[in-house]
Amino acid sequence: MIKNMKISNKIYAFLIVLICFLNSLKAQIKQDTVYTYDDQKEIGQVDKNGNRIGEWKFYYETGELLQIGSYKNGDPIGEWKTYYTTGQLCKIGKFIDSKAYGEWKEYYQTGGLYEIGVYDGEDRIGEFKWYHENGKLKMIGSYEKGKDLGVWKVFYENGQLRNIGEQQDNKRVGEWKYYYENGQIEKIGNHDVKTGVMIGEWKMYHNNGALGAQGNLDENGDPVGEWKYYDENGKLTHTKKY
Repeated sequence: MIKNMKISNKIYAFLIVLICFLNSLKAQIKQDTVYTYDDQKEIGQVDKNGNRIGEWKFYYETGELLQIGSYKNGDPIGEWKTYYTTGQLCKIGKFIDSKAYGEWKEYYQTGGLYEIGVYDGEDRIGEFKWYHENGKLKMIGSYEKGKDLGVWKVFYENGQLRNIGEQQDNKRVGEWKYYYENGQIEKIGNHDVKTGVMIGEWKMYHNNGALGAQGNLDENGDPVGEWKYYDENGKLTHTKKY
C-alpha cells in the first residue's frame, strides 16, 4: 500500500512538472496569431519578445497567398516563396541569417522562367540568366561581389543576338557590337572604361548591312569632328563637322 502511494506521488509530481513546462512554453509562443497591417493579413507565431518564429504566411489585400516562409529569432531562414494573385509561383529562394544565399529563381505570371542566378549574402555571384516569355534567352552575364563583370550578351525574342560586349562595375566598357533583329550589324564602337559612355570612333549601319555613318564621339558621347553619312547602297551622301 505504501509502495503504491509512493508511485502515485511520483506520477503526480511528474504531471505537475509537465504542466508547468507546457504552461511556460505556451507563455513563450503565441500559436497561429493573425495580424493585419494596412488590410494585408499575416499569419504566424511570435515569441515572448515579439520576434517572428516558425512558418509565416502573408496575403494580398484580396485574400490570395502572397508569400510563405520561416523565421528564426525574427530573421527569415530557409526556403521562401512568393506568389502572384493567380497562385502562380513568382519567386523562390533560400535565406541564411536573413540574407539570400544559393540559387534563386523568378518567374513570369504565365509560369515561364524569367531569371535564375546565385546569391551570396545578398550579392549576386557567378552567371545570371534572363529569359523572354517565349522561353528564349534574353540576357546572360556574370557578377562578382554584386557587380556585373566580363562579357554580357543580350538577345531579341527571336533568339538573335542584340548586343555583346564587356561590362565592369555596372557599366559597359571597351568594344560593343549592336545588331538588328535580322542579324545585321547596327553599330560598333567603344565605351569609356571610367564612365561607360560611348567614345571614339563609331560606325553605324543600315539594316541591310551597308555602312550608314562613321565618325568620332567625345568624352560626353557627342559627335565631334567630321562625320560621313551614306545611303543604303553605301554611297556617300554628305559629310558634317561637329
